[in-house]
Parts: sequence; structure tokens; C-alpha cells
Amino acid sequence: MCRSLAAACAMLILVCSSSAPVAVAGSVGPPPATGRWTASAEYSAPLAETMRGAARLRQALTRTLRTRSSRIEFAVAAIDHVTGVTYTFHAGEAFETASVVKMGILAALLLRAQDAGRDLTAAQQSLADDMIRSSDNEAASTLWWTIGGASGLARANKRLGLTETSPGQDGWWGLTTTTVADQIRLVDSIADPDGPLDDDSREFILALMRGVDHDQDWGVSAGALPGETVALKNGWMPRSDQDGRWTVNSVGWVTGGGTDLAVAVLSRGHASSAAGIAFVEEIARLVRRAVSP
Repeated sequence: MCRSLAAACAMLILVCSSSAPVAVAGSVGPPPATGRWTASAEYSAPLAETMRGAARLRQALTRTLRTRSSRIEFAVAAIDHVTGVTYTFHAGEAFETASVVKMGILAALLLRAQDAGRDLTAAQQSLADDMIRSSDNEAASTLWWTIGGASGLARANKRLGLTETSPGQDGWWGLTTTTVADQIRLVDSIADPDGPLDDDSREFILALMRGVDHDQDWGVSAGALPGETVALKNGWMPRSDQDGRWTVNSVGWVTGGGTDLAVAVLSRGHASSAAGIAFVEEIARLVRRAVSP
């Protein structure tokens, strides 16, 4: 299945035909600063369904913005690989990753092992388990330097198709900046059988993301339906340069029962981690209701 992320466009553009389904496409270029919701598709999708989904998301997020503190900023991207429709909101705006970058650190580690023609060592596997399932920071720091720090992550990001992610410097991996568009690219690159990760590497990272500890299982998973499987990585941290307000992020992949949905929510400006988690989960549910009403 093709998993390339269609470019965001400034408005919803419909290419109409009197007798065939309508393909919805985005124009090439950076996403707009206005934060309009857009829908794009790599292949035909029913016009009415596509328009209703995009309209629901636009209206819901407009209401959300009106009722929240002006200090809260967020971006969302979702790609439904069943219909081919991509929804974006502020797709090109940069946010700090916090622990979401641990997904990229592990992908970089696995690529290095593949290049050397070997498996991860037992110690590396244990550190990766702690880093993803429990979001252990010490494990992440150890693996960060194992991959070569910022330069190692940058090399891996290029292979994974990320173009809008800047690794944190001087060991501050949590200050890596990224966009929701790039995080969707990362999820798709990990999930794609034809991507840079081989089958064993893909299954290793996805198994960890599917099995995060109970206290890590929030965010994108709030939009999953009963019986569906979620592979995710979350991140959260207070920012001293933002009066202690919190950055809270969730990126993941929802599958099962005819569902194949990648979602990324990045946000900042929350009064507490709990408030940020509740907000991100609200956005995840809004996305899911629009995609699968």
C-alpha cells in the first residue's frame, strides 16, 4: 500500500466529474498559516463523504479553538489509508517532540543494525524496551549517543523521509523540533513493508509501540474503536521558557476491522500535563469521528 503523505493545500480543492467518484487533491507547497483543515487523496474517494469529513473536522476544531486558552497551540495530521484521504491542520508548524522523538531514535538504531548486518544486542533491546514502553529517559539518552546523537538522527530521518525535523543539540533530544506532517511520514515509513526498515525491525518497533505501559497508553488511543490495535508513542514536558506550560504530543497508528489510520497530534501551552493529555485525546476523538462517523 502506498503510504506517501500528500502535500497540504490552502483550501479544499475538488476535481469534479459528472459520472465518477471525485479525487480530492492538495496543491504543492507549504501549508498555510491560517490553519485551515484540508483533505487530500491519492486516489478517488466519494465526494460527499470526503466533504462531510473535512467539514466536521473544520467545525469541531474551530469550536475547540474558541473555547480554549489563547496560549494553547496545536497541529494535527491524519491519513486514512483505506479511503486515501489526508486531513491536516497546521501541518508545517514546528513543535518540540518531547519523548515522541524516542520513536525516531529507535528507528535510527534499527537502521544502524541493519546496515551492519546484525541484530540489536541484548542490552540495546532492553534499553529500547524501556525507552518505548516506559518512556525511560536514561535509556533514551544512552541510545541517543549510540546512534551518533543529533547527526545520527538527522541521517536516519533523511532515509525515513522526514524533511521538517531538526534534532535537538548538545544531548537535548527532547528539544528536537518536528511537524505533524513529518510524524505521519515517520509512522508510515515504519509501518510500510516496502520502507527502509526490514520486517524484523518493523515488527520490533511496532510491538513495543503496541505494548506501552498502561500509564503511557493515552492520546491517539482515545480515538480507537473496540477491537482495534494502536501502536503509539507519546511525549510531554513542561517548558520553563513558556511559564512552565506543558508540551503534550501523541503519534500513532490504528489498525484492525478495516481500519488503517495514522494520526499525529502535537500541542503546547497547557496549564498541566493532565490538561494537555485530555486535550490531545479530545482531538484524537474528533479526528476519528470525522474519519469513521
